[in-house]
Amino acid sequence: MATEKLGTVLDAGVAQPRVVKLDAIPVEVPWKRLAAATDERAYRWAFGVKRSGAAVVVRLETDDGRVGWGETTGLFHPNMPVSLLADAIRSLEPAILGQRPHDVERFAATAYNHAGWHFARGFANYAISGIEMACWDLIGKCAGAPVSDLLGGRVRDRVEFMYFVYRDEPDVMVREALAAVEQGFETIYVKIGIEPREDLEILEAVRDAIGPERRLRADANEAWSPGMAVRMINAFAHLDLEFIEQPVLAQDVVGLADVRGKVAVPVCADQAARTPHDVLNVVRHRAADLLSVCPGDAGGLLAARKSAAIAEAAGLPVFLHSNIELGIATAAHVQLAAAMPNCHYANQTEYQLLAGDVLCDGGLTIEGGRIEVPQAPGIGVAVDEERLAEFHEAFLSGAAAEAPELAVSYLPGY
Repeated sequence: MATEKLGTVLDAGVAQPRVVKLDAIPVEVPWKRLAAATDERAYRWAFGVKRSGAAVVVRLETDDGRVGWGETTGLFHPNMPVSLLADAIRSLEPAILGQRPHDVERFAATAYNHAGWHFARGFANYAISGIEMACWDLIGKCAGAPVSDLLGGRVRDRVEFMYFVYRDEPDVMVREALAAVEQGFETIYVKIGIEPREDLEILEAVRDAIGPERRLRADANEAWSPGMAVRMINAFAHLDLEFIEQPVLAQDVVGLADVRGKVAVPVCADQAARTPHDVLNVVRHRAADLLSVCPGDAGGLLAARKSAAIAEAAGLPVFLHSNIELGIATAAHVQLAAAMPNCHYANQTEYQLLAGDVLCDGGLTIEGGRIEVPQAPGIGVAVDEERLAEFHEAFLSGAAAEAPELAVSYLPGY
């Protein structure tokens, strides 16, 4: 009898909405053009070139009229991956429609075990994370609290981010690094692993420009064999790098551990630490000094929180990896980072390099390299649906140019 009364009290005090609609809306956002740039503005790294930011915005609606927003990103070609992601997200409708947004574990388990995505987790995680993020937005709105409160509460009120200096001519990169320092960024991030002598020249030029007080980190994106990694990292030893990120293949955790034991520069696991299972593997092999974690890669905010908890138990710090998020996911990352005690390093973002956003009021503000944790319920931001429609049309225009059959709106009215 007492249990029945307790259940009645709980049911009466907690909103119990059900998801009745899911929309997946691909968008494309160009990079900002800098006057100093010598070529078309583009994201250049060891795996090639990305010429725009692309994402899928997820909109969940409940039977009581609430709306939750999520976002997931496509990494490479600006059209095809997000088209596939949008299709994957829509395929998950049966796993979320009719369900409480609060049941994020049930949704993920259904997606993996009953919807068949267990066998393609690497891709599925991106689709699942977009829906899961929208669920957390709804959970926060039902509770009247920001997501960080629901993930354990804040350990920081402002979240630090690094500044990504695009690959370009060394003098251009130096000017951009100096501009970032003037804006208050304390950590500068450079992609390497493209050409050894050029890598060294660029890192030396940037270090000389920003001085010893600012942190400088470099990301090789799996470009080297273990032996080459040791050679290159030791060649950078005089530059006082904060760390070197993922110098060897993601699958070669033993090789990563070997490299770590032979260099004086801290080693970060990124691609090798995508999921909680991966993080545990890196910890077991003592393969890294710190780890990069990401909700998109891990399969959601909760999965990334689990990754950080595994690292925390091993005494390792983490930071949040970026897959070129717009404002929705960036705000969600801020909520997550605020609630992770071992998130001691500046987090990744390319947000300040995008030429637009889908948020109201101009989007998020980065001051002194930091974003304040939004205090509104849910993720804490509002979506400008007119801007969302504009960037959806930009995606469709690009899709039409690449493959006419892709130029089909994913959301009625857009």
